[in-house]
Amino acid sequence: MATADETMFNTRPVPDDFGDCKPLAHTDGPATSHEAVERHTESGGRATHCYTVYQLVHEHPHRTSRELYACLRIVLYCGEMGGRLGKTEPDIDLTELRRRLTDLKNQGRIVQGESRKCRVAGTRAVTWNSQVYQREQVNENEDHDGHTETGREVAKEKGAES
Repeated sequence: MATADETMFNTRPVPDDFGDCKPLAHTDGPATSHEAVERHTESGGRATHCYTVYQLVHEHPHRTSRELYACLRIVLYCGEMGGRLGKTEPDIDLTELRRRLTDLKNQGRIVQGESRKCRVAGTRAVTWNSQVYQREQVNENEDHDGHTETGREVAKEKGAES
């Protein structure tokens, strides 16, 4: 299994299907915005960043975008790979990270979680989880007969008992 450093710096090949992204420039945006999106997609940078952000979300579930960015910076700064590459700043800034979160959400790879107070910004923000993490959480809530106990079902049962 790859270390966090290897994952964050894409020393492993990016799966081909991470490049399956719709263009994200606003339809009424200037031509230069559309050209920039096209260049970023064709260069493979967008797919590479999507893969990095996906791994980050999977390894650090229930984090806001600012918390994920802080995790990325910590992995880079403290990580062995960052030192070997001579990097002190990630190739992905906060805006790029948020754009790739949107790409991954549109691809169905990640989902928005609950809103809560961000530990970095101090404001309310949504959290992010990978679909794999979500499935693991659902499986943990299944009883021995394979029935899933959701929060709503529990709330209904508690309401019926009152």
